[in-house]
This record gives sequence, C-alpha cells and structure tokens, in this order.
Amino acid sequence: MDGLKQELSQTSRRLSDYRKRLSEVQERLAAVEQVTLVTQTRELQEDDYYNMLRNEDDDDKIYDNLFLDSTQLKASGGAT
Repeated sequence: MDGLKQELSQTSRRLSDYRKRLSEVQERLAAVEQVTLVTQTRELQEDDYYNMLRNEDDDDKIYDNLFLDSTQLKASGGAT
C-alpha cells in the first residue's frame, strides 16, 4: 500500500510540474501573439501610408520627392 501512495505522490508532483510548465508556455505564447499583432498592425499602417503617398496627385507626389538623386538637389550653401 505504501508503494501505491508513493507512486501517487510522485505522479501528483509531476502533474503539478507539468501544469506549471504549461502555464509558463501559455504566458510566453500570449506575449508572442501580442508582439505579432502589434507588428502586423504597424506593417499594415506603413503599407497604407506608402500607398497613400504613391497615390498622390502628380503635382504633389510626396513619395517621389523623398528620393531625389544628387543631381536634382539644390546647393544648401554649406561647405563641400
């Protein structure tokens, strides 16, 4: 009978340990899901902003003006 009690006690300890580990994994998974959601939201916002810039009127293309090559830049009066 003592052998059964000892085995039951060990099984109970293992079960408790597994539950603790599962809880820790669930917490980490929740954190990863939150980071993923924030990252995906930011990427969608950036895509929307990019598309908005690309769809401006031809006279007011902000995006294109961000990437002028050096031959298009005016001298700023600084030393070269």
